[in-house]
Amino acid sequence: MADAIGGVDFLDIDVHMTRDGHLVGIHDATVDRTTNGQGRVDSYTLAELQQLDAGYHFQDLQGTNSYRGRGVKIPALEEIFQTYAAKYHLHFEIKDAYPKSGPSQIEEKLWALIQRYGVEERVIVSSFIQAVVTRFQKTEWWSRSHRSRAARSRQLCPGP
Repeated sequence: MADAIGGVDFLDIDVHMTRDGHLVGIHDATVDRTTNGQGRVDSYTLAELQQLDAGYHFQDLQGTNSYRGRGVKIPALEEIFQTYAAKYHLHFEIKDAYPKSGPSQIEEKLWALIQRYGVEERVIVSSFIQAVVTRFQKTEWWSRSHRSRAARSRQLCPGP
């Protein structure tokens, strides 16, 4: 879709995690509003989630459900990286800590994908949840990129 629109520099992707630990791009914590399914994203495996019709409720300007039954699915972040990481800058908003029981893994999983695709300088990661931001700041990427920025800043604006 981004390729068809043209003129796009950044893609904005909201991130949740499935029951079996895959990261997916979907805004809502549930599939109710956007698919023909019901329930929390993290109650589905990736395979189950991708069986849902993510175009089910979409209506075009004429009020037609023009994407219903057309194979629109909730994408795994792996698919997003494979398709778009080399073409566009990516903004990921981590929507929640996952899994709900036990320590959060979503930050490290996202960092691993960023690293695997070598796009450390082409992504922005954000969250409205401070605990998620704090955990992401503990990843190697955050630490390395901020040391690099601090060094560049000292070169540009040397102190007294």
